[in-house]
Amino acid sequence: MDEKTDILELRFTGSGITPASIKAKESSKLLLGLEDALLAVVKRDNPDINLDEIYLSITSIRNQSADYGLTPSIKSVFVAALLSVSASLESGSLDDLPVKTIKGLQLISKFVKSHQCSAELRLNSAVQASIHPDTNIEIPNSAYIDGDTTIYATVARAGGKNPTVHLRLSNNDELIYVHTTKHFAKQLAQRLYDKVGLYGTARWERVSRNIVEFTIKDITDYEGLTSYERFKELTKNIGKHWDKVNNIESVLMRDDFDE
Repeated sequence: MDEKTDILELRFTGSGITPASIKAKESSKLLLGLEDALLAVVKRDNPDINLDEIYLSITSIRNQSADYGLTPSIKSVFVAALLSVSASLESGSLDDLPVKTIKGLQLISKFVKSHQCSAELRLNSAVQASIHPDTNIEIPNSAYIDGDTTIYATVARAGGKNPTVHLRLSNNDELIYVHTTKHFAKQLAQRLYDKVGLYGTARWERVSRNIVEFTIKDITDYEGLTSYERFKELTKNIGKHWDKVNNIESVLMRDDFDE
């Protein structure tokens, strides 16, 4: 790929479609939808990347129908994302796309249907994929996986008129919002900023593996102690039983220790 010419484009074509015919609020929404769609694929393919540090910049708006030229901050990952999204659109199979990507494409599709026009995803003026009024863009049933699990998270907020708990997950710092009962909300409000274990039913997005919904069934006995604190608790509870043992390591290594 040529680092000097990698320009992504979102182009709308149709009767009466020009930049002047599209409200600024609407064009902003469409461009943000495209950026979000591509960023979700970038994250899928580059899990360690910081999305706060990459973006698309508008570098041109051409009065050829409505043509928005976009320059990526990191060209290689955005170009790869555009080609991946385009391939999925052209094949008609969206199964491997993140839900956020599909939702971004749905914003564009909604505009296309309401204005009876077409949208083109382009790279250096070459059309990679098109969205027409009859293009079907739906979140597939296979996009989600449901199951019971235990999650560990920090309680960021709990309460409200409609009891809601904000949880920051321990494994990836993701913040999720859980609608729950007053009973659980009150209990978790007492554990504000503490790490807790929660058992319940989760819905994961299959591609990103992010939890998008969670129903609390029980609060576990997990106290969120550090390893040092746990060892102190263990010593306090069973340490006295080892007081008369001179070489603990040799006892633990004995073949008959568990008998």
